[in-house]
Amino acid sequence: MALNLDDLNEPQRAAVLHDGGPLLVLAGAGTGKTRVITYRVARLIEMSVPPDHILAVTFTNKAAGEMKKRISVLAPGAGSRVWVHTFHSFCCRLLRQHHEKLKLTRHFTIYDEDDQKRTIVEAMKVLAEKDGLNLETEKKKAGMYMHVISRAKDDLLDAGSYEIHAMTSPDPARQAAARIYAVYQRLMDASGALDFGDLIMKAYDLLRNHEDVRKHYQDFFQHILVDEFQDTNRAQYGLARTLAAEHKNLCVVGDDDQGIYSWRGANIGNILKFEEDFEDTRVVTLEQNYRSTPQILEAAVSVIHYNRNRKPKKLRTDNAAGEPIETMELPNEVEEARWVVRRIAVLSEDGRSLKDFAVFYRT
Repeated sequence: MALNLDDLNEPQRAAVLHDGGPLLVLAGAGTGKTRVITYRVARLIEMSVPPDHILAVTFTNKAAGEMKKRISVLAPGAGSRVWVHTFHSFCCRLLRQHHEKLKLTRHFTIYDEDDQKRTIVEAMKVLAEKDGLNLETEKKKAGMYMHVISRAKDDLLDAGSYEIHAMTSPDPARQAAARIYAVYQRLMDASGALDFGDLIMKAYDLLRNHEDVRKHYQDFFQHILVDEFQDTNRAQYGLARTLAAEHKNLCVVGDDDQGIYSWRGANIGNILKFEEDFEDTRVVTLEQNYRSTPQILEAAVSVIHYNRNRKPKKLRTDNAAGEPIETMELPNEVEEARWVVRRIAVLSEDGRSLKDFAVFYRT
Protein backbone atom coordinates (compact mmCIF):
# COMPACT_ATOMS: atom_id res chain seq x y z
CA MET A 1 0.00 0.00 0.00
CA ALA A 2 1.36 3.42 -1.01
CA LEU A 3 2.17 5.80 1.82
CA ASN A 4 -0.63 8.36 2.21
CA LEU A 5 0.83 11.88 2.49
CA ASP A 6 -2.52 13.70 2.59
CA ASP A 7 -2.11 14.50 6.29
CA LEU A 8 1.11 16.43 5.64
CA ASN A 9 1.33 20.12 4.83
CA GLU A 10 3.52 21.31 1.96
CA PRO A 11 6.83 21.79 3.86
CA GLN A 12 6.36 18.50 5.72
CA ARG A 13 5.77 16.75 2.42
CA ALA A 14 8.87 18.38 0.91
CA ALA A 15 11.02 17.02 3.75
CA VAL A 16 9.50 13.54 3.52
CA LEU A 17 9.97 13.36 -0.28
CA HIS A 18 13.55 14.71 -0.28
CA ASP A 19 15.49 12.35 -2.56
CA GLY A 20 18.80 12.25 -0.75
CA GLY A 21 21.76 14.21 0.47
CA PRO A 22 22.01 16.38 3.59
CA LEU A 23 18.68 17.72 4.84
CA LEU A 24 18.14 20.28 7.59
CA VAL A 25 14.56 20.49 8.85
CA LEU A 26 14.03 23.57 11.01
CA ALA A 27 10.97 22.61 12.99
CA GLY A 28 9.36 25.23 15.21
CA ALA A 29 7.54 24.11 18.35
CA GLY A 30 4.42 22.06 17.64
CA THR A 31 5.01 21.85 13.88
CA GLY A 32 5.06 18.05 13.57
CA LYS A 33 8.75 17.22 13.46
CA THR A 34 8.30 13.64 14.71
CA ARG A 35 5.69 13.11 12.03
CA VAL A 36 8.20 14.23 9.41
CA ILE A 37 10.87 11.81 10.66
CA THR A 38 8.55 8.81 10.85
CA TYR A 39 6.96 9.51 7.47
CA ARG A 40 10.39 10.02 5.93
CA VAL A 41 11.58 6.65 7.26
CA ALA A 42 8.43 4.98 5.88
CA ARG A 43 8.97 6.73 2.54
CA LEU A 44 12.57 5.49 2.34
CA ILE A 45 11.36 1.93 2.96
CA GLU A 46 8.73 2.43 0.24
CA MET A 47 11.56 3.52 -2.10
CA SER A 48 13.31 0.16 -1.47
CA VAL A 49 15.91 1.32 1.05
CA PRO A 50 16.51 -1.75 3.28
CA PRO A 51 14.96 -0.87 6.66
CA ASP A 52 17.89 -2.28 8.62
CA HIS A 53 20.16 0.17 6.78
CA ILE A 54 18.27 3.16 8.24
CA LEU A 55 19.30 4.67 11.57
CA ALA A 56 16.99 7.06 13.45
CA VAL A 57 18.36 8.62 16.63
CA THR A 58 16.61 10.64 19.32
CA PHE A 59 17.32 11.59 22.93
CA THR A 60 15.01 9.73 25.30
CA ASN A 61 13.81 6.16 25.57
CA LYS A 62 10.24 7.40 25.54
CA ALA A 63 10.77 9.33 22.30
CA ALA A 64 12.51 6.33 20.72
CA GLY A 65 9.64 4.06 21.75
CA GLU A 66 7.08 6.43 20.26
CA MET A 67 9.10 6.70 17.05
CA LYS A 68 9.32 2.90 16.72
CA LYS A 69 5.58 2.61 17.24
CA ARG A 70 4.75 5.20 14.58
CA ILE A 71 7.16 3.73 12.03
CA SER A 72 5.71 0.25 12.57
CA VAL A 73 2.22 1.60 11.86
CA LEU A 74 3.33 3.43 8.70
CA ALA A 75 5.49 0.55 7.44
CA PRO A 76 4.05 -2.68 8.88
CA GLY A 77 6.57 -5.49 9.20
CA ALA A 78 9.57 -3.78 7.60
CA GLY A 79 9.39 -0.82 9.97
CA SER A 80 10.33 -2.97 12.95
CA ARG A 81 13.76 -3.59 11.39
CA VAL A 82 14.79 0.09 11.38
CA TRP A 83 17.52 0.99 13.88
CA VAL A 84 15.67 3.36 16.24
CA HIS A 85 17.78 4.32 19.24
CA THR A 86 18.78 6.97 21.68
CA PHE A 87 22.39 8.07 21.16
CA HIS A 88 23.40 6.14 24.26
CA SER A 89 21.62 2.90 23.40
CA PHE A 90 23.02 2.98 19.85
CA CYS A 91 26.57 3.49 21.13
CA CYS A 92 26.11 0.78 23.74
CA ARG A 93 25.05 -1.62 20.97
CA LEU A 94 28.12 -0.67 18.92
CA LEU A 95 30.52 -1.07 21.84
CA ARG A 96 29.16 -4.45 22.91
CA GLN A 97 29.45 -5.63 19.30
CA HIS A 98 33.09 -4.50 19.01
CA HIS A 99 34.19 -4.53 22.65
CA GLU A 100 37.47 -6.30 21.92
CA LYS A 101 38.66 -3.43 19.71
CA LEU A 102 38.68 -1.16 22.78
CA LYS A 103 39.78 -3.86 25.22
CA LEU A 104 36.42 -3.81 26.95
CA THR A 105 34.56 -6.76 28.39
CA ARG A 106 31.41 -7.49 26.39
CA HIS A 107 29.32 -7.21 29.54
CA PHE A 108 30.68 -3.87 30.75
CA THR A 109 28.71 -2.08 33.45
CA ILE A 110 27.12 1.32 32.78
CA TYR A 111 27.38 3.68 35.76
CA ASP A 112 24.51 6.02 36.59
CA GLU A 113 24.96 9.35 38.39
CA ASP A 114 25.05 7.79 41.86
CA ASP A 115 27.75 5.35 40.73
CA GLN A 116 29.70 8.23 39.17
CA LYS A 117 29.57 10.32 42.33
CA ARG A 118 30.64 7.37 44.45
CA THR A 119 33.61 6.75 42.13
CA ILE A 120 34.56 10.43 42.21
CA VAL A 121 34.60 10.36 46.01
CA GLU A 122 36.78 7.25 45.82
CA ALA A 123 39.15 9.14 43.51
CA MET A 124 39.25 11.97 46.05
CA LYS A 125 40.27 9.50 48.78
CA VAL A 126 43.16 8.30 46.61
CA LEU A 127 44.28 11.88 46.03
CA ALA A 128 43.82 12.81 49.69
CA GLU A 129 46.32 10.11 50.67
CA LYS A 130 48.69 10.87 47.81
CA ASP A 131 48.55 14.67 47.35
CA GLY A 132 47.10 15.85 50.63
CA LEU A 133 43.77 16.83 49.04
CA ASN A 134 41.30 18.05 51.69
CA LEU A 135 38.83 15.18 51.43
CA GLU A 136 35.97 16.62 53.51
CA THR A 137 36.06 19.91 51.63
CA GLU A 138 36.24 18.27 48.21
CA LYS A 139 33.53 15.65 48.85
CA LYS A 140 30.96 18.44 48.89
CA LYS A 141 31.99 19.24 45.31
CA ALA A 142 31.49 15.71 43.94
CA GLY A 143 28.46 16.80 41.90
CA MET A 144 30.39 19.69 40.40
CA TYR A 145 33.31 17.46 39.42
CA MET A 146 30.90 14.94 37.88
CA HIS A 147 29.47 17.76 35.76
CA VAL A 148 32.96 18.91 34.70
CA ILE A 149 34.04 15.39 33.70
CA SER A 150 30.79 14.77 31.80
CA ARG A 151 31.16 18.03 29.85
CA ALA A 152 34.79 17.17 29.05
CA LYS A 153 33.66 13.87 27.55
CA ASP A 154 30.93 15.67 25.60
CA ASP A 155 33.78 17.68 24.05
CA LEU A 156 35.77 14.48 23.33
CA LEU A 157 38.41 15.31 25.95
CA ASP A 158 39.74 12.23 27.70
CA ALA A 159 41.55 12.57 31.05
CA GLY A 160 44.92 13.21 29.44
CA SER A 161 43.62 15.84 27.03
CA TYR A 162 41.67 17.59 29.77
CA GLU A 163 44.76 17.66 31.98
CA ILE A 164 46.78 19.42 29.25
CA HIS A 165 44.11 22.15 29.08
CA ALA A 166 43.69 22.39 32.85
CA MET A 167 47.34 22.58 33.80
CA THR A 168 47.83 25.68 31.65
CA SER A 169 44.92 27.32 33.45
CA PRO A 170 45.40 29.54 36.51
CA ASP A 171 42.15 28.13 37.94
CA PRO A 172 42.99 25.70 40.82
CA ALA A 173 39.48 24.16 40.55
CA ARG A 174 40.20 23.07 36.97
CA GLN A 175 43.53 21.64 38.02
CA ALA A 176 41.86 19.71 40.85
CA ALA A 177 39.22 18.47 38.39
CA ALA A 178 41.96 17.23 36.06
CA ARG A 179 43.61 15.20 38.82
CA ILE A 180 40.28 13.76 39.95
CA TYR A 181 39.30 12.96 36.34
CA ALA A 182 42.53 10.98 35.83
CA VAL A 183 42.04 8.85 38.96
CA TYR A 184 38.29 8.52 38.34
CA GLN A 185 38.97 7.11 34.88
CA ARG A 186 41.55 4.64 36.20
CA LEU A 187 39.01 3.39 38.74
CA MET A 188 36.34 3.11 36.02
CA ASP A 189 38.69 1.14 33.77
CA ALA A 190 39.70 -1.18 36.62
CA SER A 191 36.02 -1.90 37.31
CA GLY A 192 35.20 -2.54 33.64
CA ALA A 193 32.63 0.26 33.79
CA LEU A 194 31.58 3.09 31.50
CA ASP A 195 29.58 6.21 32.28
CA PHE A 196 27.15 7.83 29.83
CA GLY A 197 29.83 10.15 28.47
CA ASP A 198 32.07 7.15 27.78
CA LEU A 199 29.39 5.49 25.65
CA ILE A 200 29.47 8.32 23.10
CA MET A 201 33.18 9.13 23.32
CA LYS A 202 34.35 5.51 23.05
CA ALA A 203 31.95 4.81 20.16
CA TYR A 204 33.42 7.83 18.39
CA ASP A 205 36.94 6.58 19.14
CA LEU A 206 35.97 3.14 17.82
CA LEU A 207 34.97 4.62 14.46
CA ARG A 208 37.86 7.09 14.31
CA ASN A 209 40.64 4.63 15.18
CA HIS A 210 39.45 1.42 13.52
CA GLU A 211 39.12 1.81 9.78
CA ASP A 212 37.46 -1.57 9.20
CA VAL A 213 34.67 -0.80 11.67
CA ARG A 214 34.28 2.76 10.38
CA LYS A 215 34.01 1.73 6.73
CA HIS A 216 31.58 -1.06 7.55
CA TYR A 217 29.09 1.23 9.28
CA GLN A 218 29.57 4.11 6.85
CA ASP A 219 28.60 1.76 4.03
CA PHE A 220 25.92 -0.02 6.05
CA PHE A 221 23.84 2.99 7.14
CA GLN A 222 22.43 4.44 3.92
CA HIS A 223 20.27 7.01 5.70
CA ILE A 224 20.70 8.58 9.15
CA LEU A 225 18.06 10.74 10.82
CA VAL A 226 18.65 12.72 14.03
CA ASP A 227 15.80 14.20 16.07
CA GLU A 228 16.15 17.14 18.51
CA PHE A 229 19.34 18.11 16.72
CA GLN A 230 19.66 21.36 18.68
CA ASP A 231 20.43 19.24 21.76
CA THR A 232 23.44 17.40 20.28
CA ASN A 233 26.87 17.92 21.77
CA ARG A 234 30.22 17.80 19.99
CA ALA A 235 30.67 14.05 20.47
CA GLN A 236 27.17 13.16 19.24
CA TYR A 237 27.46 15.35 16.17
CA GLY A 238 30.93 13.96 15.46
CA LEU A 239 29.50 10.47 15.61
CA ALA A 240 26.65 11.32 13.21
CA ARG A 241 28.98 13.09 10.76
CA THR A 242 31.37 10.16 10.75
CA LEU A 243 28.63 7.63 10.08
CA ALA A 244 27.16 9.76 7.25
CA ALA A 245 30.48 10.41 5.50
CA GLU A 246 29.95 7.78 2.79
CA HIS A 247 26.36 8.33 1.62
CA LYS A 248 25.88 11.93 2.84
CA ASN A 249 22.25 11.11 3.60
CA LEU A 250 22.05 12.84 6.97
CA CYS A 251 18.67 14.31 7.89
CA VAL A 252 18.65 16.42 11.04
CA VAL A 253 15.51 17.85 12.58
CA GLY A 254 15.55 20.49 15.27
CA ASP A 255 14.78 24.01 16.40
CA ASP A 256 17.53 26.43 17.34
CA ASP A 257 14.95 28.43 19.32
CA GLN A 258 14.58 25.45 21.66
CA GLY A 259 18.31 25.10 22.25
CA ILE A 260 18.32 25.52 26.04
CA TYR A 261 20.61 22.71 27.18
CA SER A 262 24.08 24.19 26.83
CA TRP A 263 24.57 23.58 30.57
CA ARG A 264 24.53 19.83 29.86
CA GLY A 265 26.77 19.97 26.83
CA ALA A 266 24.43 20.77 23.93
CA ASN A 267 26.11 22.87 21.24
CA ILE A 268 23.68 25.13 19.37
CA GLY A 269 26.44 25.70 16.80
CA ASN A 270 25.77 22.21 15.44
CA ILE A 271 22.44 23.30 13.95
CA LEU A 272 23.50 26.86 13.09
CA LYS A 273 26.55 25.70 11.11
CA PHE A 274 25.15 22.51 9.59
CA GLU A 275 24.98 24.04 6.12
CA GLU A 276 28.67 24.94 6.34
CA ASP A 277 29.61 21.38 7.29
CA PHE A 278 27.55 19.77 4.52
CA GLU A 279 27.60 21.23 1.02
CA ASP A 280 24.33 21.28 -0.94
CA THR A 281 22.23 21.00 2.20
CA ARG A 282 18.53 21.36 1.53
CA VAL A 283 16.73 23.40 4.20
CA VAL A 284 13.04 22.92 4.92
CA THR A 285 11.34 25.12 7.52
CA LEU A 286 8.22 23.95 9.36
CA GLU A 287 6.24 26.98 10.52
CA GLN A 288 2.66 25.70 10.86
CA ASN A 289 2.00 25.21 14.58
CA TYR A 290 -0.70 22.65 15.49
CA ARG A 291 -0.39 22.75 19.26
CA SER A 292 -0.94 26.27 20.57
CA THR A 293 -3.52 29.03 20.52
CA PRO A 294 -2.67 32.21 18.60
CA GLN A 295 -2.17 34.13 21.85
CA ILE A 296 0.39 31.66 23.19
CA LEU A 297 2.19 31.48 19.86
CA GLU A 298 2.34 35.26 19.49
CA ALA A 299 3.77 35.66 22.99
CA ALA A 300 6.39 32.96 22.42
CA VAL A 301 7.43 34.39 19.06
CA SER A 302 7.74 37.89 20.50
CA VAL A 303 10.23 36.59 23.10
CA ILE A 304 12.17 34.33 20.72
CA HIS A 305 12.50 37.16 18.20
CA TYR A 306 15.22 38.74 20.35
CA ASN A 307 17.51 35.68 20.24
CA ARG A 308 20.73 36.75 18.53
CA ASN A 309 21.85 33.44 17.04
CA ARG A 310 18.91 31.83 15.30
CA LYS A 311 17.55 30.73 11.94
CA PRO A 312 14.66 32.92 10.76
CA LYS A 313 11.19 31.39 10.90
CA LYS A 314 7.65 32.76 11.31
CA LEU A 315 5.42 30.43 13.29
CA ARG A 316 1.69 30.61 12.60
CA THR A 317 -1.40 28.64 13.56
CA ASP A 318 -4.96 28.12 12.34
CA ASN A 319 -6.12 27.07 15.81
CA ALA A 320 -9.08 28.85 17.37
CA ALA A 321 -8.40 31.82 19.62
CA GLY A 322 -7.82 31.02 23.28
CA GLU A 323 -7.86 32.99 26.48
CA PRO A 324 -5.49 35.93 26.99
CA ILE A 325 -2.19 35.21 28.72
CA GLU A 326 -1.89 36.62 32.22
CA THR A 327 1.46 37.46 33.80
CA MET A 328 2.25 38.32 37.38
CA GLU A 329 5.54 39.63 38.76
CA LEU A 330 6.17 38.84 42.42
CA PRO A 331 9.10 39.60 44.76
CA ASN A 332 10.19 36.03 45.62
CA GLU A 333 9.41 32.34 45.23
CA VAL A 334 7.32 32.22 48.43
CA GLU A 335 4.95 34.92 47.16
CA GLU A 336 4.85 33.19 43.78
CA ALA A 337 3.70 29.96 45.44
CA ARG A 338 1.09 31.78 47.51
CA TRP A 339 -0.25 33.58 44.43
CA VAL A 340 -0.58 30.30 42.52
CA VAL A 341 -2.46 28.65 45.38
CA ARG A 342 -4.79 31.64 45.78
CA ARG A 343 -5.44 31.71 42.04
CA ILE A 344 -6.31 28.01 41.98
CA ALA A 345 -8.63 28.51 44.97
CA VAL A 346 -10.50 31.32 43.22
CA LEU A 347 -10.85 29.40 39.94
CA SER A 348 -11.99 26.29 41.83
CA GLU A 349 -15.00 28.23 43.07
CA ASP A 350 -16.37 28.09 39.52
CA GLY A 351 -16.73 24.32 39.80
CA ARG A 352 -13.36 23.32 38.35
CA SER A 353 -11.69 20.25 39.82
CA LEU A 354 -8.12 20.45 41.12
CA LYS A 355 -7.13 17.89 38.46
CA ASP A 356 -7.92 20.58 35.85
CA PHE A 357 -4.86 22.59 36.94
CA ALA A 358 -1.19 22.13 36.14
CA VAL A 359 1.69 23.98 37.77
CA PHE A 360 5.02 24.16 35.93
CA TYR A 361 8.21 25.29 37.62
CA ARG A 362 11.93 25.21 37.08
CA THR A 363 13.91 22.89 39.35
